[in-house]
Amino acid sequence: MVTNDDILSILSNKIRITPINISNLVHDQPLRLQGIDSLDISVFIFALEEKYSISIPTSKIGELLSIQDFQSYVNQQLAKVS
Repeated sequence: MVTNDDILSILSNKIRITPINISNLVHDQPLRLQGIDSLDISVFIFALEEKYSISIPTSKIGELLSIQDFQSYVNQQLAKVS
């Protein structure tokens, strides 16, 4: 099972554009409202897809706003494979 900490670890390794303190992020708040820009979110999404061998369709991206959203989605996709 993927945890919030797993998601934060990937996010912290991929954020290059936006200077942000990852430990201050609120897990259930949209990342964009917390100062993470769309380019960093795109890079983060690609990293999730690569790490967990999943696909996040473009139509789903608009629904994935927070750390919790990404965590839930990744876990749902991994459960389908098991």
